[in-house]
Amino acid sequence: MRYKLILYISFFLITIQSIRSQCFNNAYANGYPNTVEICLGDSVVLTSNGNCPSYLMNNDFNLGNAGTGWQATNQAMFSNPCTPHSPDGTTYMWMGATSTAPRILTTIPFDVSMGGTISFEMRYSVQSAASPCEGPDQYDEGISVQYSINNGTTWVTMVYFAPNGDILTSTPTATTPGASGQTPFTVWNTFTYPIPVAAQTTATRFRWAQLSSTSEVYDHWGLDNVTIGVPPPNIQVWWAHGPTVANPPVVSPTTTTTYTVYVTDQTDTAQGSVEVIVHQPPTMQINNLAALHCINGDSSLMTGNPTGGVFSGAGVVGDTFFPALSGLGTHTITYDYHIIGNSIGNITVFEDDFFTDKGWTGYGTGGWTRGAAAVASGCSGSLGPGVDHTPTTTDNFIIGNYLGACYPNSMAANNYLTSPVFNCTGVTDVELEFWRWAGCESSSYDKIGIQVYDGANWTTIWQNSASFSDASWTQQIYDVSAQANNNANFRVRFYIGPTDGSVSYIGWNIDDFILRGVGPVTDTLCSFSTTATTQVVEAPTAEFILPDTICINEPVIITFTGIATANATYNWDFNGGTIISGNGAGPYSVSWNTDGTKSVSLSVIENGCYSTVFQDTIIVLPLTNPLCACWTPAVSIIAQDSICINTSLNLTSNGLASYVYDWDFAGGNVISGTANGPYNINWSTPGTYTIDLTVTEGNCYPFDTSFTVIIKPLPQITLVATDENCDKGNGSVISTATPGSIFQWSNGAATPDLINISAGTYTVTVSDGMCTNTSSISVINIPGPTAAFSINSNTQNVTDANFTFTDLSLGATTWQWNFGDNNVSFMQNPSHTYETSGTFTVSLTVEDVNDCVDSAERDVLVMDLYTIYLPSAFTPDGDGINDFFGPLGINIDNNYYKMYIFDRWGKIIFYTNDVNKHWDGIITGSSSKEKIPGVYTYRILYREMNGKDKKILGTVTLILP
Repeated sequence: MRYKLILYISFFLITIQSIRSQCFNNAYANGYPNTVEICLGDSVVLTSNGNCPSYLMNNDFNLGNAGTGWQATNQAMFSNPCTPHSPDGTTYMWMGATSTAPRILTTIPFDVSMGGTISFEMRYSVQSAASPCEGPDQYDEGISVQYSINNGTTWVTMVYFAPNGDILTSTPTATTPGASGQTPFTVWNTFTYPIPVAAQTTATRFRWAQLSSTSEVYDHWGLDNVTIGVPPPNIQVWWAHGPTVANPPVVSPTTTTTYTVYVTDQTDTAQGSVEVIVHQPPTMQINNLAALHCINGDSSLMTGNPTGGVFSGAGVVGDTFFPALSGLGTHTITYDYHIIGNSIGNITVFEDDFFTDKGWTGYGTGGWTRGAAAVASGCSGSLGPGVDHTPTTTDNFIIGNYLGACYPNSMAANNYLTSPVFNCTGVTDVELEFWRWAGCESSSYDKIGIQVYDGANWTTIWQNSASFSDASWTQQIYDVSAQANNNANFRVRFYIGPTDGSVSYIGWNIDDFILRGVGPVTDTLCSFSTTATTQVVEAPTAEFILPDTICINEPVIITFTGIATANATYNWDFNGGTIISGNGAGPYSVSWNTDGTKSVSLSVIENGCYSTVFQDTIIVLPLTNPLCACWTPAVSIIAQDSICINTSLNLTSNGLASYVYDWDFAGGNVISGTANGPYNINWSTPGTYTIDLTVTEGNCYPFDTSFTVIIKPLPQITLVATDENCDKGNGSVISTATPGSIFQWSNGAATPDLINISAGTYTVTVSDGMCTNTSSISVINIPGPTAAFSINSNTQNVTDANFTFTDLSLGATTWQWNFGDNNVSFMQNPSHTYETSGTFTVSLTVEDVNDCVDSAERDVLVMDLYTIYLPSAFTPDGDGINDFFGPLGINIDNNYYKMYIFDRWGKIIFYTNDVNKHWDGIITGSSSKEKIPGVYTYRILYREMNGKDKKILGTVTLILP
């Protein structure tokens, strides 16, 4: 699958008075809601975000006042005096001109002893704007979020928001660095912070405090949607298929399945479902591909099952295999089929670099134009860009007002440049992005801004407040979800005007406009393939040889010398001659009973391939011709027509031994044989060889004949091995061999390649049907990594339970640590702090470059804040190991500590009031210092640092060798 998004929810059991809301629940598969598609065999990560939230405070100020939970609001305004308004467009709290310094918003005490979070939306005004919308500029004029655990006597800063965009953990007193114009805090942002451990009491107060400001008419800011949330009580969650956790184990459904999850707080219940559609593997098949093709023969029009796939391979064009394109040899044709599914992902709705006109309207009014970026002159502030944001050799186009000049004074309002219509149907989380190089006087005099259209109304999402002037291209991003989500008629427009009669700036320069969001995307879910093979062979040839002249009724030997096998069809035409012997390819013994010039022709058909017609002539002499007085009878050469190199050819003739034989073996090595044979001959070089023979009987005319033999090379083979990794049996041997070869491996396989094999030596015998060759190769095993690590300490107390882990693994390239408390790390040498006491098993899983893994684990002990440990036995033999008996503990008040040791009759034999003084086994007051083995009773009285008195009674065994 493409993405895996896992959402976690946590549940805590507490009792607290809080504002409750209904439960909600959503189910996800691989991070997607509603429906996800997978292939058979894929795994699915199920997650949910169910909750039944509880809030101590949940104030949105929509009633026009501070609401409940506040102790002091410092004369805040609730009249929405400044734009942009809060993200949800409703009433917000504003510290404006009616609020004296210091401006502080303080809550009543809350019980946050079980922890929780503080969340709020906040915005500063832009510095130098008109009151009550004038923003902070000095470094110490920002807002501190603070808490108090002593009813407001002292306050501790959780986070400080400096006007220039810095976020600090303490409140500064310095006035620099300052801020001007737009900053990260001059737009509404949502901030969420966990309540610190030190603040988790039953009566904690919180406040938003601007401790320094110039006066009432300066340094204004606002809040909205303030919540103080606590862990929800008694939450239960379960899935219909069994698990009772928010994020159950991975599932691998084999059929389409709907998974449902429930969450309840025993009063309200919510459920969520997600359907997992499982695509089954199709039956893959290639049809209509001939097993054998002639190089100049017909093509094959293939079909695939299922339909809609794609063919590939040598000689394939579309769905047709052309043998002439593929070349000789055995070819593998592949058919790929993909299952396409719909999912949700990031999409671009519209993009414009303004190189061409994509339908914007309003050019001409207000100086709006599309053209090359150009530097202005005589303007206030920056003089604008000389090139666009992403210049190329062909694109230097932007849009703006009076490019290369200043906007004029005394412009009328409503000078708009409006985008084409954007269809955002099915798209959510829509975001507008562009790059600007702009400048404008304060909105009290001149105005530029941006508006968006929701299908019914235009809404201003930005307008200049203070004077500003960009010195470079600046990226601008706006969330326009409220207007654009699922809107088929969404539009954007930029405006300039009105302007007054004084100074002027460059106005708008805009480039690289993008509208993006989350919407439906098409993706390949599953891919399948199958293969088939076909062999492309040479076309046959029809050559043959025969003597130039013969006499009437004299047999002549006609020998086939072309290229074809015995299975071919041979179409001979002997021009009226009588066939004495021979069939198929021959050789033929033929005679004619009339004289004259006779033509002999042959065509051959094999594997659907047709040879060209070969033709030759022979002169038949009349018996009155002196040459016919005495002829040596025709003699044939008998042998195989093809053998392998260095293999003996057995050759003989059918003539009489009394004839004289003159042989020419074409360079062959004669092993044995004389006269008319038989002969044994071999050749060490592949090729086609013609053996010539002249036979003479007495004083007759000699008879000439010949025989062609093909010496075939041994099939060639090259082997390349891929070694096995960590005994996975994933080794392989890939062969490259003569096309059409037959394989036989030492492990019994008969395929060209070996896959998923273990280490060892593999031998293959390759045959082309006649000749064989053998080769061997070894596959070795590459061992995987070895996991090991060390820990700086095996035991620490819960107040400082920080452990450092050092990797000692061999061969590892990635590391995954599991600290035993649902926390993990992927660092090589991490550190981890435990929040609770207990024994935790730390495991390390390592992986190397070959995906081989190994793991190791060790335990660490985190002791509780108030803990005392006592052994059940000790051995005071002086060897330095377990020689003393006494408590091991933390946070024990030594001023209130007493330990008594009693013998079996109840007599006190040892006493101490020092927690660090332990019993060495010697009875107090004993002159002999004797240590007597046995069972002794102890009584320990102590006080913990929290003031609680404790008593421990028990026994300990004294053991001596």
